[in-house]
Amino acid sequence: MRTGNTRKEIFTTIYKTHHWKSSESVSGPGSELCQTESLRYALPIIFKKYNIKTVLDIPCGDFNWMRYVNMSYLDRYVGADIVKDIVQDNSKLYTNQKVSFQKIDIVEDTLPMVDLVFTRDCFVHLSNIEVLDAIKNIAKSKSKYFLSTTYQNHSKNEDTSQGKWRPINLNRTPFNLPPYIDYIDTDFQDSGKNYPGNGLGLWRIENLLFLKIDIMTPK
Repeated sequence: MRTGNTRKEIFTTIYKTHHWKSSESVSGPGSELCQTESLRYALPIIFKKYNIKTVLDIPCGDFNWMRYVNMSYLDRYVGADIVKDIVQDNSKLYTNQKVSFQKIDIVEDTLPMVDLVFTRDCFVHLSNIEVLDAIKNIAKSKSKYFLSTTYQNHSKNEDTSQGKWRPINLNRTPFNLPPYIDYIDTDFQDSGKNYPGNGLGLWRIENLLFLKIDIMTPK
């Protein structure tokens, strides 16, 4: 779907037109409670296992399911999104001493340094070059861990345009991330097509500094 010239315009239009057609969440069927039960259980385990106290959740979407995750182990949660209206709505509804929201473009904006950068169902909607730039940007944040959607059984990464969707495997070309150190199996069925191996891989961000895509070179 291309309804504007920039990422902000495209994803703002998707939000305002309810493009992903979920009756529960403007962020789409993947953000419904029935699709996130195993993830809501697994995240607090990851927090404790890796001593994660601060989280950047980008894109956070409408916070439909994440607000039900046990965050008692966290000191700070930052939900970020490129869509201004989402950030404003979330801030009004959910901000507290631990939870806050910011408008951030994962590809271009400076990211806060946190223990965990969490990017569920983000890169599947970006072009390959945008994904590479986002990974570079995450590495520059000097955060500790990176948790992201990856399709571990997907052998070839096709390209796409902003706002569209395709499965990606972050261990395959052109991304070539090293093996993840942990994995959350979610196996969400998207658009009626089952892509086996849908889950979230966890990487140490320090290990991304040595990738062949030249992480630290400015654009």
